Amino acid sequence: MGGSIGSRKQKYIDWNEDEETYKQSINSFYGGIGLALPLGEKVSFDVMGGYFSSIAKDKEDNPDNTRLIFNTIGIEIGFQVIIGANE
Repeated sequence: MGGSIGSRKQKYIDWNEDEETYKQSINSFYGGIGLALPLGEKVSFDVMGGYFSSIAKDKEDNPDNTRLIFNTIGIEIGFQVIIGANE
């Protein structure tokens, strides 16, 4: 589990050679749970499910409080193999 709070600043020169700057606030949260199933002394099968959410909102010129919201659910699977002496 975790989260982050931050900001993003984008600055560029448009086709009219005017400098444009955009600022956004960004908040993220993520978490997951997993399971490791042993397949022997040195091998396991791993499964993990997780959720990620991120919200970005313009800091200036945003009278309607418009936000971009990204929500993702994912699954990760894999194997873990221990190489070397088992002490």
